[in-house]
Amino acid sequence: MKTKILIVDDEKIIRGILKETLEDAGYEAEATGSGSDAVEMMEKTIFDALVVDIRLEGAASGIDVIKSRSKVSHRLKILVISATSPDFLRPILQAEGILGLVDAVLEKPSDLQPEQFVLTLNRILKK
Repeated sequence: MKTKILIVDDEKIIRGILKETLEDAGYEAEATGSGSDAVEMMEKTIFDALVVDIRLEGAASGIDVIKSRSKVSHRLKILVISATSPDFLRPILQAEGILGLVDAVLEKPSDLQPEQFVLTLNRILKK
């Protein structure tokens, strides 16, 4: 059974590139641009990992998506992607009470080179 990854990013091009990269690496990937849709998808499907942009347009932010993981019956690995640098983002995640839930942070677009993205995901899935 393939490892299932959920990608949540409101930028259609980024979503498509990440989905294709993961499928090329042998993962099963689903993608959405909506935080609200992501929450519903996690309630209906068992995903092994969540790749989520913190800043999403719409009612549910990436932070809301991460917080909703409490509705998921198993420990989901979480990879945050953001245009905000990880050094600036970590205090925000800490203040929101979710830093301990996040397995890795990658900065967009520089850290999203396919090889680095897949290596990071492989690493957190093996934790």
